[in-house]
Amino acid sequence: MAVQALTVKRGAVRTAIYAESRAPHVAGAALCLLIALVSGYFCLTQLILTRSANISNSASVSNSKSGNVLILVSGPISTGEKLPSSGFDGFIWIGSRTVPRVSIDTSATIGQLRVADQLLQPSCHPLQGADEDPGKVALRTRCDVDLSGVPRNHFDRLTVVLLGSGKPFALDIKPTAVSPLALFLGSTALIAVLVSVLLLCRAAHQSWIVSVISALGMGARLIYWAKTPPLVRTHDGFAHAQYVTLVALNWIRPDRNAGWETHQAPLYYYVGAGVVSLARLFGFHSVGAALASLQSLSLAFSGLTAIVAFLCFKECAELFCPDALRERAVAMALALYVFWPTVVMDSVRIGNDSLLLLLAAIFLFCILRWHSHQSSGALVAASLVAALAIATKASGIILLPVLCLAVALEWRSQPTRRAVYKHLLWLAPVLIFAGLITFGSAIRERMSGRDTSLLLAKNVPGPEFAVGNRPGNYLRFNPEKFVASPFTDLFSDQYGRQKFWHYFLKTSLVGEYRYPSRFEGLSASVLSGLLLLLLIVMFFGIFFCRAERPKPLASTLAFAILWIAGTVAFSILQPFASNRDFRYAAPALICICWFAALSSSAFASKGWPRIAKCADVLLVLFIACSIGFVAGLPAYP
Repeated sequence: MAVQALTVKRGAVRTAIYAESRAPHVAGAALCLLIALVSGYFCLTQLILTRSANISNSASVSNSKSGNVLILVSGPISTGEKLPSSGFDGFIWIGSRTVPRVSIDTSATIGQLRVADQLLQPSCHPLQGADEDPGKVALRTRCDVDLSGVPRNHFDRLTVVLLGSGKPFALDIKPTAVSPLALFLGSTALIAVLVSVLLLCRAAHQSWIVSVISALGMGARLIYWAKTPPLVRTHDGFAHAQYVTLVALNWIRPDRNAGWETHQAPLYYYVGAGVVSLARLFGFHSVGAALASLQSLSLAFSGLTAIVAFLCFKECAELFCPDALRERAVAMALALYVFWPTVVMDSVRIGNDSLLLLLAAIFLFCILRWHSHQSSGALVAASLVAALAIATKASGIILLPVLCLAVALEWRSQPTRRAVYKHLLWLAPVLIFAGLITFGSAIRERMSGRDTSLLLAKNVPGPEFAVGNRPGNYLRFNPEKFVASPFTDLFSDQYGRQKFWHYFLKTSLVGEYRYPSRFEGLSASVLSGLLLLLLIVMFFGIFFCRAERPKPLASTLAFAILWIAGTVAFSILQPFASNRDFRYAAPALICICWFAALSSSAFASKGWPRIAKCADVLLVLFIACSIGFVAGLPAYP
């Protein structure tokens, strides 16, 4: 009894010490967040911001001298006229302490300019030094716009109607003057957020290296979020926003044929509708404010996914890694994941992929927890998360085979199977209900005689997206071309879209976009070469831990392989380049980062220090190139 009392007393003392050491970090983080909020608000009062609502992936600046100028084939916008016009349709924020003037450089004549309901008359003159190269879309006219009569500290719709529809045009909207105070306040807000993340990590008793990686990862996402408009580098972003708007009108799921994305499972769109409705309560009613709210929601989901990925890495370290090497492996895997270029780009994309990725990461954590602790609660949580994933996107059904495999692997090791039976019995209706939510409308259409697929969308891309569907398209891969071609393209065969693995791996790094910057091109080529080496190293990591914990290894590999196999199957069933995008297998990246980071520790544990150092150098180079590529991303591809 005395020993037991002494143990309890020591545990209480340890808990008190942890709480006491945590309090200063939490207080400091709260203070930094307060500073960030105040600085961010006053920074916005010093700025004029514009964001587009009609710029899609057709935008291209390959023949422009500046990476921040919009060049696209003019698309329709609604201005209340009988016929839609072409130009810029978006929103503008005008701070209360700014000089209320903007300059619009354009290649076409401005026919009309509206802010909210006000028709403004710009003062236009020819732009000196305009490029006369016939192969380029040149900025020829500068128009100065006085915004003195426009409300301040408010989102308003900005419409720039251009004459000469049907032709590519260039457009650059910028404030006449930018206050140095705005830059100072913005930098202060960013630094305060990074310090608060650092302090919160230290309050959670994380190492300095993990805390720094977490802070810098959040900083990369915030900078990218601040400079990227909602519909840039996105996939059908406006269609997703339209679905959210339809739900927010009366909180009823629309017909699956009402829009391009309305066939999707509804969970993300109800969450997005809640966020948009909350923004409207604070007076932000415009389309631009809704898009900005959904982009911020994706940013929040991305931050939560990074946290769950870190927890997955810690569970993997306990399962697969020696005690002395766990911290290094976790830190390396976290750095790989949070700075991976497409992970940063996905962090602000509007769409249900952001919520699906978060739920898939939580599911993987629960499965790892089930293997490590034999907890029926982890199995219940995994089942519930799988149901939510299915209610988010049809591809969430991929999680069910992984769940069944994990249960089967640990079945014999359970001390009592009655509890497992009980949980599975009441979870079965939950999974069935989630399936009906996702596939119910398609089932009704099939029962009524319509030719509707349960898993595939009725809307398919146009013929310009079509690619070959022969065995050679899936079995052939040219490493030299993969490294030599920095980017791929959704529409052009010369950039490798016909070969599945070329397009799949390239979009896993830099997406399906091309950038005119030499630095971005060089970074993409180096990343491509390093990725091939990283995949080789990853297989060594898998090989070395195959005999240590075979059951959790089998579940982890099944999780990654099924997501990749699902993308292959999707491409075979609907052979379009857009269906070969790595985003359909994005949850597998958590496993890829872990096994790549594990390889270095595995080499070290085998007594091969030189090979371990080479693996460390490879991982650090990949992380450094990823940071460089993300830092150089322009506002528009």
